[in-house]
Amino acid sequence: MGDENELMDKQKAYKLAVSLCRTKIRMPTFEEYIVNPRVMDDFIRNQPNFENFSPPVFFNFQSPVPVKKIRDEMKQYQDWADKQKEKMAIFEEMMDEKGIRAGTGSVGEAHKGWGRSKRKG
Repeated sequence: MGDENELMDKQKAYKLAVSLCRTKIRMPTFEEYIVNPRVMDDFIRNQPNFENFSPPVFFNFQSPVPVKKIRDEMKQYQDWADKQKEKMAIFEEMMDEKGIRAGTGSVGEAHKGWGRSKRKG
């Protein structure tokens, strides 16, 4: 019964140490804490100091970032994507026509048979 009580005390101490952490990135696990309890103290001591006014996370905004260079790159990519869609539409239209076949270097219907019979068509 003593081992379980000791384990519960270590778990409470681990939860207290986790609550003191400013970041949870690369935080030692409970198993690592049981093997070496000083690992949590070292982790808490070596954490970076974040400013109080900004959280230590990156926000992914849905609207574009108001930086001219990034907006120009996004516009350039959008123009390229529009051109590719236009080219693909032309290609698909050609594929729907009778004489264009995919994967061959020629236009027309496939020949039938061998030798002179391929001219009969």
